[in-house]
Amino acid sequence: MIIHDKKPKLLQGNMKIAALTGAELRFTDKSIVKQSMDNAMDDLKSQGLKPLYIWGGGHCIEGSFAYYEAVKELKEQLGNIVPDFIVVASGTGTTQAGIEVGIHQFYPHCKVLGVSVARNENKGKSSILESMKELNDYLEKPINLPKDVSFDDRWLGDGYKKTYPELLETIRWAAKTEGLLLDPTYTGKAFHACCNYIHEGIIPKKSNVIFWNTGGLINLISSDKI
Repeated sequence: MIIHDKKPKLLQGNMKIAALTGAELRFTDKSIVKQSMDNAMDDLKSQGLKPLYIWGGGHCIEGSFAYYEAVKELKEQLGNIVPDFIVVASGTGTTQAGIEVGIHQFYPHCKVLGVSVARNENKGKSSILESMKELNDYLEKPINLPKDVSFDDRWLGDGYKKTYPELLETIRWAAKTEGLLLDPTYTGKAFHACCNYIHEGIIPKKSNVIFWNTGGLINLISSDKI
């Protein structure tokens, strides 16, 4: 695993779990991540292994395909219920791309509301649309690709992993009133946006809304903000 950061004195969160499973952690400067990953691939191949190259955030066709399959599972679980909106945290775009393709195929009248946790609107949309095209081609074009998607960067704050008082208040409220555990990096920002969409009328009353919880318990436990 290549990590663009200095090696911490104490491993926490995902790094701790990765190390526990026996994964090798290599710390590197952000400017040479690609070279470091290429070197790691060469090292593994020299050992006779067949490693799979996965970009940060799981940004690959396998990642987007997994969420396309997740929409198919969602359709089975919902039965006769037809969703009007799906709200999801969106980072590198792979998760949202898979959901978008699945929703366009199985629920064409449903709108996916992607909430940025890392990128500005232009970069985020471009990445999602690119991943959607790649997935659609892989699936032999089951949908007509849209020219635009919803990717809202208003709830990002000062950037990735950055928090703000309103976000933390929403996370505490969700835990106390609903027993819903959210993290400040991903799901917290998406749920905070979802609440505001309802208050602003972007999501009308009586709509069937799905908040797609992509996890983040480890981030919550390791956060010093909550």
